[in-house]
Amino acid sequence: MEYTQPMEVYAVVFGYLIRTFGKIQTSKVNKIVDELGYDKINVTLLKEYAEKIEEDPHLSDILDEAVNGDITPDELKKYNTDTKPIGSESDIHKIVTPYQVEHQKVLKNNREFNKIQREGAYVKILFEEMKEELRKEYRSTPFREKKPLEYKYDPTNNTVVVIVSDWHIGKLVA
Repeated sequence: MEYTQPMEVYAVVFGYLIRTFGKIQTSKVNKIVDELGYDKINVTLLKEYAEKIEEDPHLSDILDEAVNGDITPDELKKYNTDTKPIGSESDIHKIVTPYQVEHQKVLKNNREFNKIQREGAYVKILFEEMKEELRKEYRSTPFREKKPLEYKYDPTNNTVVVIVSDWHIGKLVA
């Protein structure tokens, strides 16, 4: 059966959206009917059309068939032509949900960015605390004048001399 009247087309679109998404959203209705060459509607018109569809038995039957999946918007033809602008039901999904896909990509990128920021903040805090601890440690360490160290080895003396110079944080020197 061909659905050529605008209200029949809106009934099919409403039924499809109820079946697929569980509700009728103006933005999704407008994306589908725009592909079909029909006028976009606002919330007020959406409510009026829904009431007309409920009151008319023919339109109500079309809505029920669309909700059951017997009729889909890919069967509809473009306004006043014989061409089908929507090839299949998967094409409808691409028409209706590109925002959702892009939105999910943005959310994923934001999560990754926030994770990197958190990790960077942890590292920065760690280094700041480590620098502060090293400052405290060096303040309490008495430094002597830099004179050449003169030491004579005495095999009977049980003293170990450790000379520490040129420290590198994170570098293991054995």
